Amino acid sequence: MKFSKKSRYGLVALIDLAVQPETEYVALNTIAERNEISTQYLEQIFGSLRRAGL
Repeated sequence: MKFSKKSRYGLVALIDLAVQPETEYVALNTIAERNEISTQYLEQIFGSLRRAGL
């Protein structure tokens, strides 16, 4: 199955967020740095995820 770049980055970011302790806040720029994703692009992706209710 082939995913778009936006979908792959979104999945990677959600997995990164899921493995962090629930008691810790994680900044979007931290996720972007760890996964070598542009912070601006990740903001767009998370905006889409928010609108989708995730």
